[in-house]
Amino acid sequence: MPHNLPCQITSGCDPVKSQCRSEKAEEKMRKIIYFILLILILFQASCSFISEKHFHVLQNILSENITKTIIPASFLNKASKQQEDTCNFFAMDTYMQITVYGPEARSLSALAQKEILRLDALLACQQPESEVTALNRSRSMILSADTAFVIKKALQVHQETNGSFNITLAPLSSLWGFPNGPYRIPSPEERKEALKKTGAEFIFLDPKTRSCELRKPGLSIDLGGIGKGYASEQAIKLLKAGGVTSALLNLGGNIQTIGKKPDGSPWNIAVRHPDIVNSYLGILAIDNAAVVTSGDYERFFVQNGKRYHHILDPKTGSPTQNGLRSITVVCPDGVLADALSTALFVMGLHKAISYWQTHKNEFQLLLYGADGSLYITENLAASFSNTENLPLHILK
Repeated sequence: MPHNLPCQITSGCDPVKSQCRSEKAEEKMRKIIYFILLILILFQASCSFISEKHFHVLQNILSENITKTIIPASFLNKASKQQEDTCNFFAMDTYMQITVYGPEARSLSALAQKEILRLDALLACQQPESEVTALNRSRSMILSADTAFVIKKALQVHQETNGSFNITLAPLSSLWGFPNGPYRIPSPEERKEALKKTGAEFIFLDPKTRSCELRKPGLSIDLGGIGKGYASEQAIKLLKAGGVTSALLNLGGNIQTIGKKPDGSPWNIAVRHPDIVNSYLGILAIDNAAVVTSGDYERFFVQNGKRYHHILDPKTGSPTQNGLRSITVVCPDGVLADALSTALFVMGLHKAISYWQTHKNEFQLLLYGADGSLYITENLAASFSNTENLPLHILK
């Protein structure tokens, strides 16, 4: 029988991974308030209608309370030598921020936002009018170029990771109550039945005609593990086409950058500590790269003293338990970084390291093990500041 017991839900907010996707109403309201304050600061920076005194009050509130959101230093200072525009919005079930530098910053950041919203309407299985929802309903259809590409890439990563990345786990996620509850521990029999409705190998996609068919009863697609990566990649392409040479995109914690900061220094990306509030495993200094983290602290509930997180093992239908607490992927390709962050977390510490050793030229890794140790690939080590002085192992 299923266990419907009282449980506690906690959402981890990592500057390098999904933020605010399964929080309580109180937490959501708090973030809405901070969001409004952020907009007020933007107005102050552009038109100076807020007094200097009030500006600094708002700045202090933000500094103290939104420590998990990346806010470029120039945004919190009135003076900026280069034109800058920052837009904040909600899409793909999370809060997003785009900061663009350059003479056309405002129009180009708006263009990037419009593209992300377009892709959200196309790819989100939670939206009743999306193309993915239509496919899940009709079982067979001709897809748009965007949706076909994302599914093709997902199936490719699925195959290359021996099934660790799987876009057909929606029945299992719902069984556990993810993403929005009610949360529960399903019985082994329930998990077994839900597993019968999964299997990426039953998705047929013709890349030429973009014809897609779901060839298993109950099978459905959820692109949540790769959609933000594709959205950031497409937004980056639009910005580059507009001549942007410096920009930072934070799509709910999926970070992707263009170039360096306007002053020529790299972007500093903090990787959240899974257990210590407002603390970080360290700082990554990056440019022209995507940084995506998956961890067991982002969305989870606690029952009888045990943590159950949202990253499920496609083979067992239960949360993975394999020696990893978090994994950060650094990669030039935002789509690949997004998918691999989930796939490698499912693989576990040792298999993830082995996979990297055969794909060294494609991405780099920062892993945090259940033993409290950090593992970092050699090409990334020089860009990492071990701020907490944790045990650090260099992978070669």
